[in-house]
Formats: sequence, structure tokens, C-alpha cells
Amino acid sequence: MNDRVLFVDDEQKMLDAVARRFEGTFEIHTASSGAMALQMMGHQEPFGVVICDMRMPQMDGLQLIKEARKKFPDSIYMMLTGNQDLTTACNAVNVGQVFRLLHKPCHSSVLHRAIEDGLMQFDLLNGREDLLRRTFGGALTVLTEILELTHPVVFQRSHTVMRFVDELADQLGLGKPWDYRVAASLANIGRVVVGEHDQDRTDTYGVCIDSEAEIAGRLIANIPRLNDVAEIVRRHPNASRIPDHPEQSRETRIEAGALLLRTAIVYEFHLRSGLKPDRALTQLTHAIPGLAKSVLDAAARLDVSEFSAPDDERPDVEIRPYALKEGMILAQNVQTRDGSLLLSKGTRLSQAFIERLQQMAIRDDLRPLFVQAIVETPEASEESKPNAADESQGQSDGDTNADHASADSFSGADEPVAASI
Repeated sequence: MNDRVLFVDDEQKMLDAVARRFEGTFEIHTASSGAMALQMMGHQEPFGVVICDMRMPQMDGLQLIKEARKKFPDSIYMMLTGNQDLTTACNAVNVGQVFRLLHKPCHSSVLHRAIEDGLMQFDLLNGREDLLRRTFGGALTVLTEILELTHPVVFQRSHTVMRFVDELADQLGLGKPWDYRVAASLANIGRVVVGEHDQDRTDTYGVCIDSEAEIAGRLIANIPRLNDVAEIVRRHPNASRIPDHPEQSRETRIEAGALLLRTAIVYEFHLRSGLKPDRALTQLTHAIPGLAKSVLDAAARLDVSEFSAPDDERPDVEIRPYALKEGMILAQNVQTRDGSLLLSKGTRLSQAFIERLQQMAIRDDLRPLFVQAIVETPEASEESKPNAADESQGQSDGDTNADHASADSFSGADEPVAASI
């Protein structure tokens, strides 16, 4: 259960009283202004409940909730007010969409019950959403793995494209939108339908043509909650610009997602073709004329180590099918005994691929397998070791918190927490 509560008020005495009263009951955090609260919300784990005073200088409670809800819609918001007029109540409910409107002075028992109800609501809503996301995500994983197994030449690239889309979106301040990832994994469905699944497209640098994207979009739109994904896939072959504020509306998010998908596909295509990153970036600008500098710069910062590692650092290693592990990269094409191509060089193995290869090996229908050797750098070895300084700091922080709890113990549990404004 998330028991993290953020209390926002410009009166320090009020914040101190709340911290003392609920210490040990909830994980209380306090902020003395709206700006400070937004900063804390942006740099910490999500808060289950956010309670703010209505009247504060610079940014009042209503403005704070409106701004916070844009980036943190899952938190439960409540408001404290000393006003009892109808306008304040209407604005809090209709504009702020608050879960509770509490009046000052607010007795500690009332505030305690409100926080408990808010945290329960947070867990209920987010738990249901998480269950839906995991169930839906699991179904999509099964679908994409089947597509990878039946049409590996086309779909084996989707994992890298998804990662590129994730990193591009994150660098551009869009986070890592789930619908962008799904669009990257399903973008090539149209090619399977029209029968273009046995070869990669070189004329469009791996990107679907309009008719294939249209078919894919139509198929995806039949799945509930994937309308935005369908539109991203439908538009990506011709996407060429990113909006100035891509996070502001559904339309701009779709437009941005389509461009990032096209960018990721084209860049991955050139890297997989053997071009060095700088040359691949040049080809990217030729393929997408007018590509925004912000997107090009973000592409230049992508992790492309799986393409650019020198051969002498990652030699080819023959491996038996039963020793394959998820994440290994094929150093050579995988073929059946009769020479049919199963997987291309550079494919990162998923569990589904491994199981298929192992089944084929049982039937003795597989040529020898070669993967890239895993080279552990000294830096990686050092990073894997526990940091003694961090452990020491953690113990120090624990001691400090214990001292603080002792110093701030509250002796008047039945006193009102909030005073009248």
C-alpha cells in the first residue's frame, strides 16, 4: 500500500503539527509552497495523497492541483480551506476535482480518516489499472512473440525499435509512453497481411508503405484502448515533424509518436545494415527531410553498442541450443539444415526464440549456432559491487530519522491539527 502523503501549506506551524501527529502512521512529506510541492513531486516516488491549503501566496491550492494533475494524474488530491462559501466549494470540486474538501480547523481524527480513504482510493484505482495493463500487456506480448516466430525477418527488429522509441521519448521530455511502445511492436502487422513478410524493405529504409500502415492501423483499431496506437502506426510512414509542445494534447502526442517511430525504424535499419552511427545519422536526415534538430540530437545519444562493438571485442562463439540465454545476440544467421533462414545476424534472443530453436535442435533440424561473446568491462565489474559509502550513508540516515522521531513525538493527539485562517 502506498502511504506517501504530501502536505502543502504556507504556514510552517501547520506543517510541523501534521508531521508530528502522523509520524509513524503515514509517510508524511511537507512543502511550504506550490512550487516546492511540484518540485518534490517531480523528483520523488509518486504520492498517494496530496493535501494542499486553498489560500497560499504565488500559487494557490487550486492552481497547484491543476498543474500537478497534468503530470501526476494518479495521485488523490484534497484541499483544506477556511472559507465556507459556495464558490470555493464549486471550484474545488468542478475545477480541482478534489477527492475531499476539508474545512479549517480540521480535527486530527477527521484528517486521519480522509487520508486513509484517499490512500485506499489511490490503491484501488492504480491497482485496477495495473492489473488491466499487465493483463493487456501480457496478451500483446503473446501476440508479438507469435509474430516474431512466424515472421522473424520483419519482427526481430521490433525490440530494438521499441528501445529506441523509449529513449527518444524520454530524452524529449515525453517520458516512456506505453502506447509508443505498443505502436513500435505492432507497426509491421500490415506487411504480414499483404504478404511482404519474407524480406525487409530497402526502398523505404524498413518503414512500411502507406497501404501496409493503413491495414495495420485498421487492425489495431479493433482492439479496445488502442485507438491512439492505431493512429500512430497509420501516420508513421509520412511523419516528418514534431510539435512544439507534444505533450499538450492527444493530437500532438500522436504526431510526436509517429515521428519517433519512423525515426527509430530508419535509424535502426541503417545501423543494422552496417553503417557507423555518424553515417547512419546522415542517412536519417536524408530519409526524413527537415527532421528537427532536437530529434536528431536525441538519436545521436541512443545506445547503439549492439551494432558498433568491434569484432575483436565480441568474437563469435559457438553455443549449444540448451545453453542459450535471453538477451544473447546472434553473431551469424541461423539456418535450418536445408538452408532456410530462421533468424538474422544481430537478433537479440527472446525466450520465445530460444524455445523454438531448442525444439528444432531436438528434431536435428538446426545448423550450428553462433552468438556474440559477452565482454565484461572493468567499469561494469566495479558497478556491480556494493557501495560501502552508500551503505554507511543509509545507516547514518536511519540514525538521523530515529533521532528526529524521538525529538518530534507529539503529546496532544486529540488537539485540532489546523487552525483557522
